Amino acid sequence: MKTNYKEIISTSQKYLNQEKNNKELFIQYPNSWKFSKMKSGMWSNKNKFKLWQLSESNSLEKIIHEAQESGLIINKTYFNPSKNFGPILEGLIYYLKNTLNFDLDKVPEKYCEVPFSSPKVSISINNRLLSIQFLYKLIISLGLNNTINLSNAKIIEIGGGLGTFARCNKLINKTNHYAIIDLPETLYFSYVFLRSSFPEEKFLYVENEKQCQDLELEKYDFVFIPARLAQCLPKDMKVDLVCNTHSLGEMRQQTVAHYMQLIQKHLNVTFFYSLNRYLQTNEDINIHMPEDYLASCSLVLDQFWKIKLWNYKPQFSTIINSNIDSQTTLEVLIERIPTNERRKIDFTKQSEKLLKQAEKYSTLKSDKWIKIMWEVVNLNPTSKIIKMYYDYLISINARETIFYYKIMKKFDPNIAYPKDFYITYPEKNILIRI
Repeated sequence: MKTNYKEIISTSQKYLNQEKNNKELFIQYPNSWKFSKMKSGMWSNKNKFKLWQLSESNSLEKIIHEAQESGLIINKTYFNPSKNFGPILEGLIYYLKNTLNFDLDKVPEKYCEVPFSSPKVSISINNRLLSIQFLYKLIISLGLNNTINLSNAKIIEIGGGLGTFARCNKLINKTNHYAIIDLPETLYFSYVFLRSSFPEEKFLYVENEKQCQDLELEKYDFVFIPARLAQCLPKDMKVDLVCNTHSLGEMRQQTVAHYMQLIQKHLNVTFFYSLNRYLQTNEDINIHMPEDYLASCSLVLDQFWKIKLWNYKPQFSTIINSNIDSQTTLEVLIERIPTNERRKIDFTKQSEKLLKQAEKYSTLKSDKWIKIMWEVVNLNPTSKIIKMYYDYLISINARETIFYYKIMKKFDPNIAYPKDFYITYPEKNILIRI
Protein backbone atom coordinates (compact mmCIF):
# COMPACT_ATOMS: atom_id res chain seq x y z
CA MET A 1 0.00 0.00 0.00
CA LYS A 2 1.34 3.40 -0.99
CA THR A 3 2.06 5.73 1.92
CA ASN A 4 -0.10 8.85 1.95
CA TYR A 5 2.49 11.45 2.95
CA LYS A 6 0.10 14.36 2.38
CA GLU A 7 -2.33 12.94 4.93
CA ILE A 8 0.50 12.42 7.43
CA ILE A 9 1.69 16.00 7.02
CA SER A 10 -1.79 17.54 7.20
CA THR A 11 -2.59 15.55 10.35
CA SER A 12 0.63 16.68 12.02
CA GLN A 13 -0.06 20.28 10.99
CA LYS A 14 -3.50 20.03 12.56
CA TYR A 15 -2.04 18.94 15.89
CA LEU A 16 0.60 21.65 15.77
CA ASN A 17 -1.95 24.37 14.99
CA GLN A 18 -4.00 23.27 17.99
CA GLU A 19 -0.96 23.83 20.19
CA LYS A 20 -0.12 27.11 18.46
CA ASN A 21 -3.60 28.47 19.21
CA ASN A 22 -3.01 28.06 22.92
CA LYS A 23 -2.01 31.66 23.66
CA GLU A 24 -0.73 30.82 27.15
CA LEU A 25 1.86 28.43 25.75
CA PHE A 26 2.97 29.95 22.48
CA ILE A 27 4.63 33.34 22.05
CA GLN A 28 5.26 33.85 18.36
CA TYR A 29 8.06 36.40 18.56
CA PRO A 30 9.33 36.57 22.14
CA ASN A 31 11.24 39.73 23.02
CA SER A 32 13.24 37.69 25.47
CA TRP A 33 13.53 34.04 26.41
CA LYS A 34 12.51 34.84 30.00
CA PHE A 35 8.85 35.20 28.93
CA SER A 36 8.57 31.58 27.85
CA LYS A 37 6.64 29.29 30.21
CA MET A 38 7.52 25.93 28.68
CA LYS A 39 11.01 26.43 27.35
CA SER A 40 14.52 27.19 28.46
CA GLY A 41 16.24 30.27 27.09
CA MET A 42 18.14 28.07 24.65
CA TRP A 43 14.86 26.80 23.15
CA SER A 44 13.10 30.18 23.29
CA ASN A 45 15.63 32.01 21.17
CA LYS A 46 14.28 33.57 17.97
CA ASN A 47 16.27 31.21 15.74
CA LYS A 48 14.17 28.32 17.08
CA PHE A 49 11.05 29.93 15.60
CA LYS A 50 12.23 28.57 12.26
CA LEU A 51 10.92 25.19 13.42
CA TRP A 52 7.39 26.61 13.25
CA GLN A 53 8.05 28.06 9.79
CA LEU A 54 9.33 24.71 8.49
CA SER A 55 6.03 23.10 9.47
CA GLU A 56 4.17 25.09 6.81
CA SER A 57 5.56 23.00 3.94
CA ASN A 58 3.53 20.23 2.29
CA SER A 59 6.56 18.36 0.97
CA LEU A 60 7.91 15.43 3.03
CA GLU A 61 11.43 15.88 1.66
CA LYS A 62 11.46 19.61 2.37
CA ILE A 63 10.19 19.11 5.94
CA ILE A 64 12.72 16.41 6.81
CA HIS A 65 15.61 17.91 4.84
CA GLU A 66 15.27 21.36 6.37
CA ALA A 67 14.84 19.90 9.86
CA GLN A 68 18.07 17.96 9.37
CA GLU A 69 19.94 20.79 7.67
CA SER A 70 18.90 23.73 9.85
CA GLY A 71 21.02 22.66 12.81
CA LEU A 72 18.04 23.34 15.09
CA ILE A 73 17.42 19.63 15.77
CA ILE A 74 20.54 17.88 14.43
CA ASN A 75 24.09 19.13 15.03
CA LYS A 76 25.72 20.58 11.89
CA THR A 77 28.83 18.53 12.70
CA TYR A 78 26.94 15.72 10.99
CA PHE A 79 26.90 17.40 7.57
CA ASN A 80 28.12 15.75 4.39
CA PRO A 81 30.43 16.88 2.97
CA SER A 82 32.68 18.23 5.72
CA LYS A 83 36.18 17.34 6.84
CA ASN A 84 34.72 15.52 9.87
CA PHE A 85 31.93 13.61 8.13
CA GLY A 86 33.95 10.71 6.68
CA PRO A 87 36.16 10.04 9.73
CA ILE A 88 33.17 10.19 12.12
CA LEU A 89 31.06 7.89 9.95
CA GLU A 90 33.94 5.45 9.61
CA GLY A 91 34.57 5.52 13.37
CA LEU A 92 30.92 4.73 14.17
CA ILE A 93 30.82 1.86 11.63
CA TYR A 94 34.01 0.46 13.19
CA TYR A 95 32.54 0.73 16.69
CA LEU A 96 29.37 -1.09 15.61
CA LYS A 97 31.37 -3.95 14.11
CA ASN A 98 34.14 -4.36 16.66
CA THR A 99 32.46 -3.38 19.92
CA LEU A 100 28.83 -4.37 19.37
CA ASN A 101 29.46 -7.19 16.87
CA PHE A 102 27.04 -5.50 14.47
CA ASP A 103 28.47 -5.71 10.95
CA LEU A 104 26.52 -3.49 8.56
CA ASP A 105 27.63 -5.70 5.66
CA LYS A 106 25.76 -8.65 7.18
CA VAL A 107 22.68 -7.27 8.96
CA PRO A 108 19.21 -6.89 7.34
CA GLU A 109 18.66 -4.04 4.88
CA LYS A 110 16.23 -2.28 7.26
CA TYR A 111 19.19 -0.97 9.27
CA CYS A 112 19.75 2.19 7.26
CA GLU A 113 18.79 5.85 7.13
CA VAL A 114 15.31 6.71 5.85
CA PRO A 115 15.11 7.06 2.03
CA PHE A 116 13.79 10.62 2.37
CA SER A 117 16.84 11.76 4.36
CA SER A 118 18.73 14.83 3.15
CA PRO A 119 21.81 14.13 1.01
CA LYS A 120 23.54 16.81 3.08
CA VAL A 121 23.55 14.51 6.13
CA SER A 122 23.60 11.04 4.53
CA ILE A 123 25.59 8.94 2.07
CA SER A 124 25.16 5.56 0.35
CA ILE A 125 27.78 2.97 1.29
CA ASN A 126 27.48 -0.49 -0.27
CA ASN A 127 23.90 0.34 -1.28
CA ARG A 128 22.97 1.24 2.31
CA LEU A 129 22.03 4.86 3.10
CA LEU A 130 23.77 6.01 6.28
CA SER A 131 24.11 9.15 8.36
CA ILE A 132 26.04 10.03 11.50
CA GLN A 133 22.82 10.68 13.40
CA PHE A 134 21.39 7.28 12.48
CA LEU A 135 24.56 5.34 13.38
CA TYR A 136 25.00 7.22 16.65
CA LYS A 137 21.45 6.51 17.80
CA LEU A 138 21.69 2.91 16.54
CA ILE A 139 24.75 2.38 18.76
CA ILE A 140 22.87 3.65 21.81
CA SER A 141 19.81 1.54 20.99
CA LEU A 142 21.84 -1.63 20.46
CA GLY A 143 23.73 -1.03 23.69
CA LEU A 144 20.48 -0.74 25.62
CA ASN A 145 18.90 -3.77 23.98
CA ASN A 146 22.05 -5.82 24.71
CA THR A 147 21.88 -4.84 28.39
CA ILE A 148 18.18 -5.08 29.24
CA ASN A 149 15.23 -6.90 27.69
CA LEU A 150 13.11 -4.42 25.75
CA SER A 151 10.91 -6.93 23.94
CA ASN A 152 7.28 -5.74 24.22
CA ALA A 153 8.58 -2.95 26.44
CA LYS A 154 6.80 0.31 27.21
CA ILE A 155 9.27 3.13 26.60
CA ILE A 156 9.01 6.88 27.15
CA GLU A 157 11.56 9.18 25.59
CA ILE A 158 11.82 12.72 26.92
CA GLY A 159 12.89 15.03 24.10
CA GLY A 160 12.74 12.79 21.03
CA GLY A 161 14.04 15.32 18.50
CA LEU A 162 13.47 14.16 14.93
CA GLY A 163 12.65 10.62 16.10
CA THR A 164 15.81 8.78 15.03
CA PHE A 165 16.31 7.11 18.42
CA ALA A 166 12.68 5.95 18.48
CA ARG A 167 13.06 4.57 14.95
CA CYS A 168 16.23 2.66 15.85
CA ASN A 169 14.56 1.08 18.87
CA LYS A 170 11.61 0.02 16.72
CA LEU A 171 13.91 -1.48 14.07
CA ILE A 172 15.58 -3.58 16.77
CA ASN A 173 12.41 -4.45 18.70
CA LYS A 174 9.26 -4.27 16.62
CA THR A 175 7.14 -5.25 19.63
CA ASN A 176 7.88 -2.27 21.87
CA HIS A 177 5.45 0.59 22.57
CA TYR A 178 7.09 3.99 22.34
CA ALA A 179 5.98 7.41 23.63
CA ILE A 180 7.75 10.72 23.02
CA ILE A 181 7.31 13.75 25.29
CA ASP A 182 8.50 16.95 23.63
CA LEU A 183 7.78 20.55 22.68
CA PRO A 184 4.90 20.71 20.14
CA GLU A 185 6.98 22.16 17.32
CA THR A 186 9.48 19.29 17.66
CA LEU A 187 6.71 16.69 17.98
CA TYR A 188 5.53 17.89 14.59
CA PHE A 189 8.73 16.64 12.96
CA SER A 190 8.98 13.37 14.91
CA TYR A 191 5.33 12.59 14.07
CA VAL A 192 5.90 13.15 10.33
CA PHE A 193 9.24 11.31 10.42
CA LEU A 194 8.01 8.24 12.30
CA ARG A 195 4.63 7.87 10.60
CA SER A 196 6.38 8.10 7.23
CA SER A 197 8.90 5.49 8.41
CA PHE A 198 6.31 3.08 9.84
CA PRO A 199 3.05 3.78 7.96
CA GLU A 200 1.46 0.46 9.04
CA GLU A 201 1.94 1.01 12.78
CA LYS A 202 -0.61 2.43 15.21
CA PHE A 203 -0.13 6.10 16.20
CA LEU A 204 -1.69 8.41 18.78
CA TYR A 205 -1.17 12.14 19.29
CA VAL A 206 -2.39 13.12 22.77
CA GLU A 207 -4.49 16.27 22.44
CA ASN A 208 -5.81 16.95 25.95
CA GLU A 209 -5.55 16.08 29.63
CA LYS A 210 -8.32 13.46 29.53
CA GLN A 211 -6.65 11.57 26.70
CA CYS A 212 -3.37 11.63 28.60
CA GLN A 213 -4.95 10.48 31.87
CA ASP A 214 -6.61 7.53 30.10
CA LEU A 215 -3.55 6.55 28.06
CA GLU A 216 -2.88 2.82 27.64
CA LEU A 217 0.52 2.81 26.01
CA GLU A 218 0.42 -0.90 25.16
CA LYS A 219 -2.35 -0.22 22.62
CA TYR A 220 -0.08 1.83 20.35
CA ASP A 221 3.25 1.60 18.60
CA PHE A 222 3.98 5.33 18.89
CA VAL A 223 2.42 7.99 21.13
CA PHE A 224 3.22 11.71 20.99
CA ILE A 225 2.70 13.77 24.16
CA PRO A 226 3.12 17.57 24.25
CA ALA A 227 5.37 18.53 27.17
CA ARG A 228 2.60 20.53 28.82
CA LEU A 229 0.59 17.30 29.32
CA ALA A 230 3.36 15.10 30.71
CA GLN A 231 2.22 15.46 34.32
CA CYS A 232 -1.23 14.16 33.29
CA LEU A 233 0.05 10.66 32.55
CA PRO A 234 -1.69 7.96 34.64
CA LYS A 235 -0.39 7.73 38.20
CA ASP A 236 1.83 4.65 38.70
CA MET A 237 1.69 3.76 35.00
CA LYS A 238 4.14 0.91 34.38
CA VAL A 239 7.03 2.04 32.18
CA ASP A 240 9.90 -0.30 31.41
CA LEU A 241 12.31 2.40 30.28
CA VAL A 242 12.48 6.20 30.36
CA CYS A 243 15.29 7.64 28.26
CA ASN A 244 16.79 11.00 27.39
CA THR A 245 19.75 11.80 25.16
CA HIS A 246 21.32 15.24 24.99
CA SER A 247 18.35 17.38 26.03
CA LEU A 248 17.92 17.47 29.83
CA GLY A 249 20.96 19.74 29.98
CA GLU A 250 19.26 22.14 27.53
CA MET A 251 16.15 22.55 29.70
CA ARG A 252 15.43 24.92 32.57
CA GLN A 253 16.58 23.49 35.90
CA GLN A 254 13.00 23.69 37.09
CA THR A 255 11.92 21.60 34.09
CA VAL A 256 14.56 18.98 34.93
CA ALA A 257 13.09 18.83 38.45
CA HIS A 258 9.60 18.31 37.01
CA TYR A 259 10.79 15.41 34.84
CA MET A 260 12.65 13.85 37.76
CA GLN A 261 9.42 14.11 39.75
CA LEU A 262 7.57 12.40 36.91
CA ILE A 263 10.11 9.56 36.75
CA GLN A 264 10.72 9.05 40.47
CA LYS A 265 7.33 9.85 42.04
CA HIS A 266 4.58 9.71 39.44
CA LEU A 267 5.34 6.80 37.10
CA ASN A 268 6.28 3.22 37.94
CA VAL A 269 9.62 3.14 36.12
CA THR A 270 11.94 0.13 35.92
CA PHE A 271 14.94 1.61 34.08
CA PHE A 272 16.13 5.13 33.31
CA TYR A 273 18.75 5.86 30.65
CA SER A 274 20.45 9.25 30.38
CA LEU A 275 23.17 10.51 28.03
CA ASN A 276 23.70 14.13 29.00
CA ARG A 277 26.10 16.94 29.82
CA TYR A 278 28.35 16.46 32.82
CA LEU A 279 31.22 18.47 34.33
CA GLN A 280 31.23 21.08 31.58
CA THR A 281 33.55 24.04 31.98
CA ASN A 282 34.05 27.27 30.05
CA GLU A 283 36.15 25.30 27.57
CA ASP A 284 32.93 23.52 26.53
CA ILE A 285 30.11 26.06 26.96
CA ASN A 286 29.38 29.35 28.68
CA ILE A 287 28.88 27.90 32.16
CA HIS A 288 27.65 31.24 33.54
CA MET A 289 24.22 31.15 31.90
CA PRO A 290 21.31 31.23 34.40
CA GLU A 291 19.38 28.05 35.15
CA ASP A 292 16.38 29.35 33.23
CA TYR A 293 18.54 29.43 30.11
CA LEU A 294 19.96 25.92 30.49
CA ALA A 295 20.17 23.47 33.38
CA SER A 296 23.15 23.47 35.69
CA CYS A 297 22.63 19.81 36.61
CA SER A 298 21.16 17.35 34.08
CA LEU A 299 20.34 14.60 36.59
CA VAL A 300 18.78 15.11 40.01
CA LEU A 301 18.25 11.63 41.46
CA ASP A 302 16.97 10.25 44.73
CA GLN A 303 18.70 7.32 46.47
CA PHE A 304 16.44 4.56 45.16
CA TRP A 305 18.46 3.51 42.12
CA LYS A 306 20.95 0.76 41.30
CA ILE A 307 23.63 1.58 38.75
CA LYS A 308 23.66 -0.79 35.77
CA LEU A 309 25.97 1.37 33.66
CA TRP A 310 28.00 4.50 34.44
CA ASN A 311 30.24 5.74 31.66
CA TYR A 312 31.86 9.17 31.64
CA LYS A 313 32.77 10.21 28.09
CA PRO A 314 31.69 6.90 26.49
CA GLN A 315 33.86 5.88 23.57
CA PHE A 316 31.11 6.04 20.95
CA SER A 317 30.26 9.64 21.92
CA THR A 318 33.85 10.85 21.66
CA ILE A 319 33.90 9.76 18.01
CA ILE A 320 31.59 12.72 17.38
CA ASN A 321 33.77 15.81 17.17
CA SER A 322 31.55 18.09 19.25
CA ASN A 323 32.56 19.30 22.72
CA ILE A 324 29.01 20.15 23.78
CA ASP A 325 27.48 16.70 23.47
CA SER A 326 30.39 14.29 23.30
CA GLN A 327 33.54 15.31 25.15
CA THR A 328 31.76 16.03 28.46
CA THR A 329 28.99 13.45 28.44
CA LEU A 330 27.82 11.03 31.12
CA GLU A 331 26.05 7.82 30.10
CA VAL A 332 23.96 6.29 32.87
CA LEU A 333 21.60 3.30 32.97
CA ILE A 334 19.98 2.87 36.37
CA GLU A 335 17.40 0.46 37.73
CA ARG A 336 14.66 1.54 40.15
CA ILE A 337 14.72 -0.21 43.52
CA PRO A 338 11.22 -1.62 44.21
CA THR A 339 9.36 0.08 47.07
CA ASN A 340 9.16 -3.09 49.15
CA GLU A 341 12.96 -3.52 49.10
CA ARG A 342 13.97 -0.01 50.12
CA ARG A 343 13.61 -0.47 53.90
CA LYS A 344 16.06 -3.36 53.81
CA ILE A 345 18.88 -1.16 52.49
CA ASP A 346 21.27 0.67 54.81
CA PHE A 347 22.15 3.64 52.62
CA THR A 348 24.49 5.13 55.22
CA LYS A 349 26.51 1.91 55.43
CA GLN A 350 26.66 1.70 51.65
CA SER A 351 27.93 5.27 51.35
CA GLU A 352 30.60 4.71 54.03
CA LYS A 353 31.87 1.66 52.15
CA LEU A 354 32.03 3.63 48.90
CA LEU A 355 33.83 6.55 50.57
CA LYS A 356 36.57 4.18 51.75
CA GLN A 357 37.01 3.12 48.14
CA ALA A 358 37.11 6.76 47.04
CA GLU A 359 40.05 7.46 49.37
CA LYS A 360 42.28 5.37 47.08
CA TYR A 361 41.67 7.83 44.23
CA SER A 362 41.17 11.05 46.19
CA THR A 363 44.54 12.57 45.26
CA LEU A 364 44.27 11.84 41.55
CA LYS A 365 40.50 12.53 41.30
CA SER A 366 40.30 9.88 38.60
CA ASP A 367 37.15 8.76 36.80
CA LYS A 368 36.75 6.08 39.49
CA TRP A 369 36.70 8.78 42.19
CA ILE A 370 34.21 10.86 40.19
CA LYS A 371 31.91 7.84 39.74
CA ILE A 372 32.02 6.96 43.44
CA MET A 373 31.33 10.53 44.55
CA TRP A 374 28.50 10.88 42.04
CA GLU A 375 26.93 7.72 43.47
CA VAL A 376 27.50 8.69 47.11
CA VAL A 377 26.00 12.17 46.65
CA ASN A 378 22.79 10.56 45.40
CA LEU A 379 22.91 7.69 47.91
CA ASN A 380 23.49 9.67 51.11
CA PRO A 381 23.36 13.46 50.56
CA THR A 382 24.73 14.66 53.89
CA SER A 383 26.36 18.07 54.18
CA LYS A 384 29.82 16.46 54.57
CA ILE A 385 29.47 14.33 51.44
CA ILE A 386 28.00 17.12 49.32
CA LYS A 387 30.77 19.47 50.49
CA MET A 388 33.41 17.03 49.19
CA TYR A 389 31.72 16.91 45.80
CA TYR A 390 31.04 20.64 45.77
CA ASP A 391 34.69 21.48 46.49
CA TYR A 392 35.71 19.34 43.53
CA LEU A 393 33.23 21.13 41.25
CA ILE A 394 34.65 24.50 42.31
CA SER A 395 38.21 23.29 41.72
CA ILE A 396 37.49 22.45 38.08
CA ASN A 397 35.04 25.35 37.61
CA ALA A 398 32.20 23.06 36.49
CA ARG A 399 28.72 24.14 35.48
CA GLU A 400 27.20 22.03 38.31
CA THR A 401 28.73 24.45 40.84
CA ILE A 402 25.59 26.61 40.54
CA PHE A 403 23.30 23.73 41.47
CA TYR A 404 25.33 22.43 44.40
CA TYR A 405 26.01 25.89 45.81
CA LYS A 406 22.28 26.24 46.40
CA ILE A 407 22.20 22.87 48.18
CA MET A 408 25.20 23.80 50.34
CA LYS A 409 23.53 27.09 51.24
CA LYS A 410 20.63 25.13 52.78
CA PHE A 411 23.09 23.42 55.12
CA ASP A 412 25.13 26.57 55.78
CA PRO A 413 23.42 29.92 54.99
CA ASN A 414 26.75 31.70 55.54
CA ILE A 415 28.76 29.66 53.05
CA ALA A 416 30.99 31.83 50.87
CA TYR A 417 29.96 32.34 47.29
CA PRO A 418 32.32 30.52 44.85
CA LYS A 419 35.02 32.91 43.73
CA ASP A 420 34.62 34.41 40.24
CA PHE A 421 31.46 32.39 39.59
CA TYR A 422 28.97 34.86 38.16
CA ILE A 423 25.75 34.56 36.16
CA THR A 424 25.35 36.18 32.73
CA TYR A 425 21.87 37.28 31.63
CA PRO A 426 22.10 37.25 27.82
CA GLU A 427 19.24 39.61 26.99
CA LYS A 428 20.74 42.42 29.07
CA ASN A 429 24.36 41.35 29.01
CA ILE A 430 24.65 41.92 32.75
CA LEU A 431 26.47 39.91 35.39
CA ILE A 432 25.11 39.09 38.83
CA ARG A 433 25.78 36.67 41.65
CA ILE A 434 23.12 34.11 42.56
